[in-house]
Amino acid sequence: MNVSKVDSIAQKNMQLEKLKKACADFEALLYHEMFKSSKTNFGDGLLKKTLADDVYKDMFYMEVSKIAAERSENGVKDLLYNFLSKSIVGNDYSKYGKKLSENTFNYKDILA
Repeated sequence: MNVSKVDSIAQKNMQLEKLKKACADFEALLYHEMFKSSKTNFGDGLLKKTLADDVYKDMFYMEVSKIAAERSENGVKDLLYNFLSKSIVGNDYSKYGKKLSENTFNYKDILA
């Protein structure tokens, strides 16, 4: 194997890692928006609602969203990654490692 092939594989591996992170971040953003849109009032009672409360809740929802996206299986990130990674490596994953999830499904099955 010559040096240019090794460099090519290394570059594609870096692209796949960046793609994996971007897909996970996208799924976390979707979860975050769902949490924000479904938030409820935790009492209108004793304390006034301030901007600090909103900021704190938004930060909390973002962290929960990141954890949910990391732990999800066969979620949006897996679907996106498996679809978009084909543009980087084609169907040959043997040189670049495994797909993001072992339990992947084909998006065509959903549309059929």
